[in-house]
Amino acid sequence: MKVRLSDRAQSDLDDVFAYIAADSKFYAMRFLLDLRQAMRLLAKFPQSGRTIPKYGDPAIREKFYRNYRIAYSITEDAIEIATIHHVAKMPDN
Repeated sequence: MKVRLSDRAQSDLDDVFAYIAADSKFYAMRFLLDLRQAMRLLAKFPQSGRTIPKYGDPAIREKFYRNYRIAYSITEDAIEIATIHHVAKMPDN
């Protein structure tokens, strides 16, 4: 199973990197590598994230990595990452 990022999720990753890199590019890169590894694990364990109650669809889930929420959906052949954001931020619809 593959992991695919939406345009928004890719933009979210860029924003996370920029935010952390303002203090340390080294730790920003390291954090992104670890975050991407957490997303790759979803390919092996797609049900490991919890169902998002708001949607009531078992294929729409969220997984937390440190203080970041990874919202994704499970399709037949891929994990589609919709958005990645800090838990302190309220997600857009």
